[in-house]
Amino acid sequence: SPSRLLPQTFRGTTLTSKEIDGLTLNAGYIDRVNKRDSTNYQPISIASPNRRFNGAATSSHMTYAGGDYQVSKVLSVRVYHAEVADLYTQNTLAMLHKLEVGEGVMTTDLRSFFSRDTGSAKAGEVDNQNLSALLGYKCGGHSVSLGYMQASGATATPYVSGTELMGLSEMTMSSDFLNARERTWQAIYDYDFTAVGRSRLRYIRGDNIELAAFNADDRKEREFQMELGYVVQSGPLKNVGLLARKSIYRNDFPAGAAFRDENQTRFIVQYSVPIW
Repeated sequence: SPSRLLPQTFRGTTLTSKEIDGLTLNAGYIDRVNKRDSTNYQPISIASPNRRFNGAATSSHMTYAGGDYQVSKVLSVRVYHAEVADLYTQNTLAMLHKLEVGEGVMTTDLRSFFSRDTGSAKAGEVDNQNLSALLGYKCGGHSVSLGYMQASGATATPYVSGTELMGLSEMTMSSDFLNARERTWQAIYDYDFTAVGRSRLRYIRGDNIELAAFNADDRKEREFQMELGYVVQSGPLKNVGLLARKSIYRNDFPAGAAFRDENQTRFIVQYSVPIW
């Protein structure tokens, strides 16, 4: 997860090809994951907050194949197929478009995920379609983005335990906003201080949530995030990055749900050491 200080690692093999100009092809086989809070490799399982799936079910391996193609200077597309053996398959289709408007650039980020159970379906039924759009405008150091995401199908959107789905709700702190039938809106304001640092304000809200394990529907959740980052410019601490992240999260989920009302504050110190 990119929102955590320590990343998870995987055991497996990956292949990458860039033989065709503008096209990057990737394929991989993974059989174990080492989560950020663990010291050993474990079998792959499905994330199951709010008891969405059978989180105890494990898979022998995961395979994926796909690619990214830079159609033009302003348009890129992404297509992937992944299968977590005996748990679920997922097809991904995404597009990013950039258009100069006035003194700035407008971006259109479209992402879609289509998921079904596969093999012996040890995690239970998986039936989900997740569609999202994020429209943004950047001018100078200022960026404003508005987004919408909708899940349909009988279940929540699946992803591998210990990771994040690279959808509209990535980098949230207190919830994944990927419940069954959830509709999500978000607004983001970023300011980039160039080399000095950055700041972010983000509000994301989900409704129409179905929590089958709790026999609950039409539930809501919301999260407000603030971020402020700074990079030391001189002295013995030059290039040390300081990042503060704050989250205020609220929902009306039943008792026992994985995500509960909370306020989070995280402080991160970053420093990159050049090797070559």
